[in-house]
Amino acid sequence: MLKNKRIELNDKISLHFTDENLFYFIPTIAFQKLDWIKFSDKKIVSYLFVIKFLKWSAAILFMKNY
Repeated sequence: MLKNKRIELNDKISLHFTDENLFYFIPTIAFQKLDWIKFSDKKIVSYLFVIKFLKWSAAILFMKNY
């Protein structure tokens, strides 16, 4: 597994591989939708999908302009 790596597929999609400090003995799956207009003037919505197992996590991040 890659440690703390980010792979840019294009300007809107990236993959993340991280070595976690905590161990997740049961696979954990999370999804988050975030509207950036609430925090800044950027009109971007991001979607994050994460899978964590043992001490590794893998995520895909998709950003959409509107």
